[in-house]
Order: sequence, then structure tokens, then C-alpha cells
Amino acid sequence: MKRKRHLYRSTHPFDAYPFEALCCGSWHPVELLGIRSGTMTINFADNHSCVIQNKGPFPNIRVRSRQANSYDCTCFLRPGVDVCVLSTPENTENSEEKIRAPVMVDARINSIKRVPHEAHCSCRFYVNFYVNQGPLGSERATLNKDAKCVGIHDIFVFQTLDRDSCANEHYRWEFSADCRHCPERNCCWGNFYQTFHGCL
Repeated sequence: MKRKRHLYRSTHPFDAYPFEALCCGSWHPVELLGIRSGTMTINFADNHSCVIQNKGPFPNIRVRSRQANSYDCTCFLRPGVDVCVLSTPENTENSEEKIRAPVMVDARINSIKRVPHEAHCSCRFYVNFYVNQGPLGSERATLNKDAKCVGIHDIFVFQTLDRDSCANEHYRWEFSADCRHCPERNCCWGNFYQTFHGCL
């Protein structure tokens, strides 16, 4: 009997926007990122009008999460794995309020209702959102008790720098790697600068 070949890959090439940053309660792809005289300026790529200027370490920036696929469902996504989720906020104050734009927020998979994969993944993922979307810390680890059901197309897998940098080039990477837990964002300025420089 011929064994089914898995097409899951744990490393991935960077796309045009290798970073994402937290702004207004949602993670957005970064289009332009500059550092001058110790001040970081961030411009976003998804028509998000906000521009961030921050002096010193900026903890709310990381390698951009990638969209999950059917192979991730089979080989990677499990209860307890942290993910970023595209979610539409619920309007609780006024039912006539206009529907708010979807946001990208961090969550943890609570359980999965799996169904056989046909042309695509139709499994249902029940996730608990993190109460605080900011830097890691005691309050960062708090999860909302209410679980929300989402599909594979709403899930994005956290990324970190691949363990192996480019040959003979320190602090330069060609690939990102899948990460099962929220990336460490509260890193020192020097380490982040090396990461930023390596992705240019």
C-alpha cells in the first residue's frame, strides 16, 4: 500500500512584508520600518492609516504570521497551540452599529472538530482569545473563557526566524519557521535590530 505523502513544511520564505506590528488592538503587516537616532517609525501596508513612532525598544513587533492550510491542520495544529486569528468583533452595545472590520488577534486552540479532508479543510477550530494583545507578561497569559469557532482560512501560524541563518552571513535569514506559541516580543533593542537587518 502506497503511503500518503505529507506536504507540510515547517519553514517558509519571507513574503514582501516580513513583519507585523500591533496597533489599535490588531496585528497589521508592516510596509515600511525605519530606525533613526534610536527612534523606530512604522508604516502599515493594509491601508491602516496609523503611523507609529517609538523611541527605544518596541515590543509589539514580530515576524509576520502566515495563513494556515490543510497540511497544517493534519500535521501542526493541535489543542494548546497558539495562533493568530482573523476575527470580526461582536457588536454588543448597539445592534444597529455598523459591522466593524475584522481584526488579527492572538488566541490559543482549545479543541478541534475534525472532519475528513476532501477538496479542502472543513474542520472547526475552537479558540480562546488572549485578553491582552500586548507584550508577554503575567496579564498577557490570560485567556478569555469564551471559545469562538473559526475555520482554517481564519487561522494564521506564528513565525520565528529559522534556526539556520544564511551560510557565511551572520544575522541574515532566508526562511521563517513555524512556532507553536506566541513569539517572544519583549526582546532587547540590539537583538531586534539584528533581526530587522537580517530580513532586509
